[in-house]
Amino acid sequence: MLHTKAILHRKDDEIRAHDCIVSKVVELSDSEFRHFQQNLMQDYDFIAENQHAMGMDGKGISHCLLVMGEGHEDGVLVRSEGYDYARYSALLPHARSILAQQSMSQTLVELNQKLMTFADHAAMEADQLLSQSGRAELPLADMSHRFDLDLYDNKTMWDTASRMVADHLNEWDLDFAVDKNMFVAVDYDIQNILKPAKTESHLTRWWRPAISSGACAGWTA
Repeated sequence: MLHTKAILHRKDDEIRAHDCIVSKVVELSDSEFRHFQQNLMQDYDFIAENQHAMGMDGKGISHCLLVMGEGHEDGVLVRSEGYDYARYSALLPHARSILAQQSMSQTLVELNQKLMTFADHAAMEADQLLSQSGRAELPLADMSHRFDLDLYDNKTMWDTASRMVADHLNEWDLDFAVDKNMFVAVDYDIQNILKPAKTESHLTRWWRPAISSGACAGWTA
């Protein structure tokens, strides 16, 4: 059973909703928020100080403050129209959960962008080494710090990064291997070697990309 809050209108012939953008979040104490909810027509310093964050743009989208209270799940959207009170307001149920989800999504987007940039850079270094000798050894975990990443002791991120680098090198006919820090790519046609040398036995696994329609579709051990 879902428990929420809503403002129900009697005998409306349609739902009249407006597009809104939260320009800024204002966090009040529990007591301040309760007072605000019960006295929307009063003037408030936090509204006066954030006039620039509210208004309606040329597309009819309302830019609003989202007023939150400490310990409260719901929030209040405010568009003051140049006044110091909540001239337009609307309850936003579960606002704190929405903010948390948005923050998590943005964090994942930023992390993916960092990984892509890192993989591009690492693949360029590997490409140069492969062209010279048919072999590239990259200390990915050490290199990752230059891109505000930490691949040490994070197997999921390490695997993701190494696969992304390998994907960037899919024009080569390569074998790949990894251990805790080292990513190794070898072109045995260039090196004229049929299998990994004994000195490479410490590497935890080798794999080759499974190719489908010219793109890397999967991985085979």
